[in-house]
Amino acid sequence: MKISTGDPYSTHIQILTKYLLKTPNNSTVIETGCGLYSSLIISEFAYKNNLKHIVYYQNLEWKKYIEKFVYKECTQFICVKDWNVFSPIKSFLFFHDSEELIVNRFKRINEIVKNTKYLILHDSNTYKVRHNNNIFDSFDVIEEYKLREPHSIAIKGYL
Repeated sequence: MKISTGDPYSTHIQILTKYLLKTPNNSTVIETGCGLYSSLIISEFAYKNNLKHIVYYQNLEWKKYIEKFVYKECTQFICVKDWNVFSPIKSFLFFHDSEELIVNRFKRINEIVKNTKYLILHDSNTYKVRHNNNIFDSFDVIEEYKLREPHSIAIKGYL
């Protein structure tokens, strides 16, 4: 049975929180995009657990809005002009938010997986539809949350 929350922007919170709880102190958590759900939760975890929270963003207005609500002591924003040349740094946890219209963010997934322990991917069912359901076959998908839509998955990285 699928449960609709009426809010597709919050369906990743359960899996994201589970992997944030596994993140050791003094680690790095990276987020692509920023939002009122994920950015605030990650920043709170980062502040309480001495984590470095890096947000890669493209939309300046959204970044200006979100930065009012995060801990500046631990959250850093980095503007990405072109996702095609984005190169991720090493991190324990990488949260790849729903890209909706920003398809180029997803093209970097192979490089992201090489540089993280866990990748949480929000809106995985949309990616599957876009790529004929076989997009994740080459990855080690360790969990999939399908209770609410859109779905989210956890992929084991190579670190």
